[in-house]
Order: sequence, then structure tokens, then C-alpha cells
Amino acid sequence: MSPNKEYSHWQELIDVLNRDFMGRPTRLGVFARADDIVNDYWIESGLPFAGISLEAGSGLPALQIEIGTYQHKVEKIVRLAIKLSASGEEDGLDILNTHGQTTVLRFEEP
Repeated sequence: MSPNKEYSHWQELIDVLNRDFMGRPTRLGVFARADDIVNDYWIESGLPFAGISLEAGSGLPALQIEIGTYQHKVEKIVRLAIKLSASGEEDGLDILNTHGQTTVLRFEEP
């Protein structure tokens, strides 16, 4: 799949999240590997989801996540994975960048 088609598919997924999860409380964290240890940094919990925008310039894409008045940018993305569960308790998005960090966005029940 060419990069343009892949990023176009990503935009479709982001559009679904923006439409279906707007205003829902969130949890946002980053998982980063240091040697043989994975550290998790939870940035926020409970802020309302305000949207995601995809920046697919000439290099690897970036995402801008807006939750409440907070903005979190993830650059040099190599993989997106949408998580959907039957109960809705683990719905969200996992974002992997070239540094091996995974940003985790989860939607909580309103």
C-alpha cells in the first residue's frame, strides 16, 4: 500500500473517532522502553475528547490529539491501531512512533 493510501485510510479511522467519541472522558498515556523496562507515563484522566487531526506532510505523519484544553502531538507515526470492545470500556487508539513509544488514548464511559 502506498503511503498516501495508508494515510487516507488513517484519516477515515480518525473521522470515525472524531464523530463517535466527541466529548467522552479520556485517559492518555505514553509507554516507553528504557533498556529492558517499559515505563508508563499517564498524562491525564477524565478530560473530554475534543478531536484528533492528522498531519501527513512529506515525511511520516503526525497526530494532534485534543482533550479538554490540552493538546498532545505524536510525531513520526509508523502504526495506528483502533481498539474497540463489546462493552466499550477499552475503546481507543494506540499510536506507535519511530522511537518505539506507544501513545495510548482510551475513552471512558460518559
